[in-house]
Amino acid sequence: PYWVSYPALVQLADGVSVFVATEPRNNFLVSVEQLEAARTPRTRCLIMNTPSNPTGCHYTQAQLDAIAAWAVEKGVFVIADEIYDQLVYAPAKPASLAPWWQRYPENFAVANGLAKSFAMTGWRVGYTLAHADLINAMTKIQGQSTSNICSIAQKAALAALTGGWECLTPMREAFVRRRDLGLAMIRQWGNVICPEPAGAFYLFPQVDWYYTPEVPDSTALCALLLEKAGVAVVPGAAFGDDRCIRISYALDDETLSACLDRIGQVLHSLKK
Repeated sequence: PYWVSYPALVQLADGVSVFVATEPRNNFLVSVEQLEAARTPRTRCLIMNTPSNPTGCHYTQAQLDAIAAWAVEKGVFVIADEIYDQLVYAPAKPASLAPWWQRYPENFAVANGLAKSFAMTGWRVGYTLAHADLINAMTKIQGQSTSNICSIAQKAALAALTGGWECLTPMREAFVRRRDLGLAMIRQWGNVICPEPAGAFYLFPQVDWYYTPEVPDSTALCALLLEKAGVAVVPGAAFGDDRCIRISYALDDETLSACLDRIGQVLHSLKK
């Protein structure tokens, strides 16, 4: 699965998206072997997202290093989307392609921002580690599209990055608690596969066992859940996997529990 904007961004760059399918049983993680099987002489770029939206799954540093080494060998440019890099939960550890960018600046770009880790969603502040030539080209485009980031947001971003990061600890603890609560309730539904997320704040259960002729896909199921349960979740089809739905646990425990209970009731009604 992939973040919904990636295919459109590739299209805007006159590229053609090639999707490498992954499975819940493998935590939705892609291997070097899968990447090599999908590579052609026309392959130019790989977009990596870890921790992932929508799955919450996360690569180890060793796994990232193996993919990075493959990319350098094959001449594939890598864009690493690491927006959730500070929301990683033990025993998993943060992992990044930034060291590879330092060694091979012409082969990697690392994108990040403050929306997730510092809860600055509305400020729309991001940054990129990349070769100076690429940054200059990006600056030309941004200068004609968004002009700039307002000075207030810039100062807030500086305060976030240079100040104490103690605020991240209670955030991680709360997300781990909600993740575990959500996983426990989802596993009670039965006939559902849901990997344990190692980061971000999403659950991406495979729920296609509950599909029926009247509710044949994730879009129809999400519409039904909104109508019958009063709960908004996102169809997995939007992320490239129609077997699944995305559930955010970035909300209070009581609301999360009530919503998952109502989702379970609707799912069970489909198989009566």
